[in-house]
Amino acid sequence: MRPAIFVVFLATLLILSLDALGQKPAESAKPGSKPAVSAAELEAWIERLAHSDFHVRQEAIHKLRNAGVDAIPILEQALTKHQDVNIQRHLKEILASYQTVPQLLPTRVQLKLDKVTVQEAVQALAKATGYRFEFVPVGDPADGQVVYDWNWQNVTFWEALQDLCDRAGISYVEGWYSHDGKTVRLESGEAHPSYTSLSGPFRVTVVGFSYNRNVSFLTGPKRWNAGSTIQRHESLQLNLRVAIEPRYAFVAVHRVNVEEAEDENGVSRAPPRQNDNEPFASFYYGGGRMYQQQVALALLPGNLGGKLKKLRGTVSALVIANERPWITVENAYAARGKRLDKGEISFQVDDIKDDGQMVQVKVQIWRRGGGQRHDGAYIHTAHQRIKAYDAQGRELRPAGAMSWSNDQDSAHGTLGFHREQAVAAGPAVGIGRILGGKPKPEETIRVVYHEWDIVPVQVPFDFRDVPLP
Repeated sequence: MRPAIFVVFLATLLILSLDALGQKPAESAKPGSKPAVSAAELEAWIERLAHSDFHVRQEAIHKLRNAGVDAIPILEQALTKHQDVNIQRHLKEILASYQTVPQLLPTRVQLKLDKVTVQEAVQALAKATGYRFEFVPVGDPADGQVVYDWNWQNVTFWEALQDLCDRAGISYVEGWYSHDGKTVRLESGEAHPSYTSLSGPFRVTVVGFSYNRNVSFLTGPKRWNAGSTIQRHESLQLNLRVAIEPRYAFVAVHRVNVEEAEDENGVSRAPPRQNDNEPFASFYYGGGRMYQQQVALALLPGNLGGKLKKLRGTVSALVIANERPWITVENAYAARGKRLDKGEISFQVDDIKDDGQMVQVKVQIWRRGGGQRHDGAYIHTAHQRIKAYDAQGRELRPAGAMSWSNDQDSAHGTLGFHREQAVAAGPAVGIGRILGGKPKPEETIRVVYHEWDIVPVQVPFDFRDVPLP
């Protein structure tokens, strides 16, 4: 499903990203080591990519992604040999996982501003990065007249934003999810000190610890429990918020991999390694494409108080690295009931209503190719791959799924899209909305289904002296 031009584009980005990521060429192209399994075992896992059991397929994907770069020739050979579209799709994604991480480049800011207010600085940063900010100054009106000088030269977006917040006394709102999943919200007033780790396009923040201790008095025959009936248990959980630049998005966040967790007494709080083949996946809002997500990890409790002198590791995640128009319906009114096919995807607009404030589009999506393959990363985000545009080519703001259902290979329902001009005018509800929508076939509505290049990433974090419960 990835066109050849994407491979050329990826190779170019790989060369350009070596300095930014601090990697040698060999390391960028070869993140693994020798295969942990033989060629025969690899071929057996490849065959299981078409298995009817989702868990078996996920285990095969996990094994092949971690087999090492010496497995690439076997995977490439299998790609040319197998005719099964499911195996081909998975092999393309697995092969891409060895190369696509360097394409997640951070946005570099080159901006020099003299004697500007905070509001003007935010507007300049928005223009320089292309990101949308939501910032309404509050408090003393005189604060809005204070001017600053800024000189951001070849710094990342997160570094520039951190500097803006620190010096101007404003706060980046953690965990705030905008209507489009892309907008950055800022508020007046200094933020509480936080433990934050910045790395390229990624930002990881410590949200806090959760400590729990309990005692259980068991009852029943001694043969059930030969030991004491008193059982004590305690647990320590660390909560992290993971963010990526808004031009990308998380589809899912998997496990936290702790490389080092040492308290001030030199005692390791790192949990035992997990060897399960199907990592836990966290989906927000049914798999919503958000640039922020939250994830938790369990640490060894140990003694109360003190600090984590070192906490270092990575968060495994799936990221939308690129979005490509795949199927375009130029006139949704004229195309009602007409099924369009491209690659593995079939797409159809069943109906459309427009009351002047919101456009409602009823659609169906099929993923063909046979076999039962419940792909959570796809099916939970299918509706978010659809965009609508008015007759002037302006993108309509998505209002989410008004009704939506899916099975293992298809999804259908009604999606809503706000007209920005109606939203800006106020919350008034027109008679068309009350009557369920009055079609306006005289205005063309373009509907586009997009394909995503989803890549696996390891988001690094490194913290020092984090207070323990």
